[in-house]
Amino acid sequence: MEDLKEQLIEEFGGDNLVEAFGELTLTVNVNDIIKTCLKLRDFFFFDTLVDLCGVDYLTYGQSDWDAGASSSGFSRGREAQGGDDRHSERFACGLSFIIGEQKPKTSCEIFC
Repeated sequence: MEDLKEQLIEEFGGDNLVEAFGELTLTVNVNDIIKTCLKLRDFFFFDTLVDLCGVDYLTYGQSDWDAGASSSGFSRGREAQGGDDRHSERFACGLSFIIGEQKPKTSCEIFC
């Protein structure tokens, strides 16, 4: 995965790439999505789109839900967890790609 990460940084820049949870996420400008997807397919051989979703960051970081689960099941927070909205754009589109059956999965986040 380190080789792929270095190649993606070289092509798209280090500020646009994040590694977390065993996956790489590339943040892409909406105007560059077609060009980026073609590069991922043609030069990095990502041949399968496995996920496409919409994201609304309206209350991102302001969840009322407790992130920890109890041993007896579902857990609900009593107070808002707080936090600041870290996104200048409200809506995003997430795309996840894989190379055949290989890992890691690489995701693109496109802000609209």
